Amino acid sequence: MDFSATFTTMKQGKAAQQIVDRVRNAVLAGELQIGDRLPPERELIRLTGFSRAVVREGLRILEADGLIALHAGRNGGAVIERPNTDRLASTLDMLLAFESIGVQEVTEVLRMFETQIVELAVDRISAHDIEDLRRTITRIEQDPTDIERVRIESNRFHILLAEATRNRLLALLARIIRQVVIRVDYEPHSANALQIAKAHQRILDAIIAKDGETAKRRALRHLTACGDSMSTEAPGGRLPLTPRNSRLAEALATTPRRRDDS
Repeated sequence: MDFSATFTTMKQGKAAQQIVDRVRNAVLAGELQIGDRLPPERELIRLTGFSRAVVREGLRILEADGLIALHAGRNGGAVIERPNTDRLASTLDMLLAFESIGVQEVTEVLRMFETQIVELAVDRISAHDIEDLRRTITRIEQDPTDIERVRIESNRFHILLAEATRNRLLALLARIIRQVVIRVDYEPHSANALQIAKAHQRILDAIIAKDGETAKRRALRHLTACGDSMSTEAPGGRLPLTPRNSRLAEALATTPRRRDDS
């Protein structure tokens, strides 16, 4: 790719941000695709007319935003990546904290959101989706005492269910919301873990049976129980957020996107 048109005619000002904006705009315009490499640092300095420090700052911002990955070594450099929902969620959960969002508000949104997911999944779920969803339930049942695993798989269930709707925006929103949910200060014990697995199985059974009303009713019952558990640990009804657990966040962010039955 000829990068001369992308990085030339850049004016002084917030120089690093200009580099960031140029790369973002090139991605949005389809000029840069996932896996494409940006020019080497020396070439970027020549094309932009900015100093090495400015170019490196721009690249660091792009890396922090999850738009590029910086690789070291002879064949390294900046490579365009798919943005990770974990990064967007980190901004969202700060907004939730500053706005003093309450557990009841989150539960209300989840009730509306999840019932719509279930309704669509009843008509669109595939055999591959069912297999993946069952796997999350099995992993909880195999070791309900592994709290971190329980939290990963219980939230992954809802992400995969959203993927089963074949609505990419709905699935994306589910990934973001679940990145926030894992920040909630709630640690299920083994008995609760088995209850979660049972609730998920009941929801899935109804979806497989194409019984939308039963599936939605079971989903609402499950969400109400989860909301009640969060409320017991919520000071003044506020959403009890904990510092981000990078392992949980990464595990959910890397949940494979949907597969179509062939």
